[in-house]
Amino acid sequence: MSLSANLAESLGKLGVSPMIGDTTRGEHAGVDGWRLANGAMIGWRCPDDTGERESHVAASLIRVAAEAAQRIASIDADTTRTDSWKAEQRAKIASEAQARFDDARGHADKIATDFAAADAREAAPAPLAAGDHAAALVDHECRAWLRSLDPEALVALGKELTEPKHARLLEAMMRSPVPLPPWIAESARAAWIEHRLRADPQGARLRRQARERVEWLGTVTDQVAQAVADLRPKSTSPSVTRTT
Repeated sequence: MSLSANLAESLGKLGVSPMIGDTTRGEHAGVDGWRLANGAMIGWRCPDDTGERESHVAASLIRVAAEAAQRIASIDADTTRTDSWKAEQRAKIASEAQARFDDARGHADKIATDFAAADAREAAPAPLAAGDHAAALVDHECRAWLRSLDPEALVALGKELTEPKHARLLEAMMRSPVPLPPWIAESARAAWIEHRLRADPQGARLRRQARERVEWLGTVTDQVAQAVADLRPKSTSPSVTRTT
């Protein structure tokens, strides 16, 4: 059973209804989203339904909102309680849900931060080994040659940096102790990443999948954040108009 199917079963006990895509109309196969007990909707469309950590973290976030929404829906349906008591209880539940969400969100933020750090490391060549004077000399000569180019030649180089023949030059550029001009630095970074992708297609595929999961987790996190924020009771205090 997929993670989404398991989640649908457990969330169903909290009054959550899964929104299933209609494949006959070309829609996404599987769970498109979740409708909470209070009517709030959270998109899902999990890119990997086998149980990667991103999907488990997303599920834990949704459960926080779902549990609070069910409790509030139960309170709202209670005809034996006063409106003031209900408002007090809703505020308490919303506050507890916000605290739980903030704690759980830390896991999602760490996943995003760790991926960004790893991505940054992948986007730059490894530093030279201590005492590798030969490689340091090649780096120096490459950067000296780069500085000798006129603006027109630099523009032309920027357009062909992705070609395999410039792989060693790219290494030297990316290791430059002096920041490159913004436009050439952006071209060099993109070219280096493309060079790495060609050298390791399997690793590149796994990286793309990881990026997709991390970005998806970010969208789910933002939606749950809004759903939790919307649990707070709306102010019903009458406005006061001052007259002079």
